[in-house]
Amino acid sequence: MQKIKVNVVMAYRNSRKLIFSMRPRENEEEVEKKRTLMAKLRVGDVVKCCIKKITYFGIFCEVLTTNLQKLKYL
Repeated sequence: MQKIKVNVVMAYRNSRKLIFSMRPRENEEEVEKKRTLMAKLRVGDVVKCCIKKITYFGIFCEVLTTNLQKLKYL
């Protein structure tokens, strides 16, 4: 038998189901920083980011800076 550490993500009492994640829990401070940043972003903003994953339906990236610049159209 192998033991692993997991975090409970969701718990459904009615159907008696649990959803787990092996990913470490995020720090509340980091979560709040991400929420604040996402609230500031608007269509046309240019930000520096690091591409984490490319899939057939999109690109996942991590925003590195919060210095927002507006994209200027000619």
